[in-house]
Formats: sequence, structure tokens, C-alpha cells
Amino acid sequence: MNFNHLVSDRENKITCGRNHCGASKWVPVSEGEASAGKNISVQMLCENCKARTHIFLHFEEYKTHEKLIIQEVNRDKASK
Repeated sequence: MNFNHLVSDRENKITCGRNHCGASKWVPVSEGEASAGKNISVQMLCENCKARTHIFLHFEEYKTHEKLIIQEVNRDKASK
């Protein structure tokens, strides 16, 4: 599954631009970690160029995507 919509265009250009990726495919590699102000931090990995970044989602936005994020992280863990 592709989670590109969670990564801002600016972050995508900066992170994948360094590696000349061209076709980013962001996936979560960690479950959410609580941070200040009801925000959740999720570590993301580009499957094409192996670039990493963190995104911060507001708690309600994280709850919307939580099931898919956890499902993807568990799928990634099972494949290793």
C-alpha cells in the first residue's frame, strides 16, 4: 500500500530528491509514538530509494489511518 498522501510534497522533494528517486513509495516502518500537543510521530521509509523521514499526524488523523499503519508495519516485520 502507498502512503504518499501522508508525506508533504516539500518533505518528499527534499528526502527523495537527494537520492534522485523519481518515484517515491512511502510506507510506515514504525507504529505511532506519542509526542507533545496530541501529535503522533510515524517513521516512514521510501521503498524505492530507502530514504527515511518522520511525519507528525494530529491524533484524530492518526486514528483515521491507524489500522492501515499497524497492518503495514506488521506485514513488514513478518517479511523479515
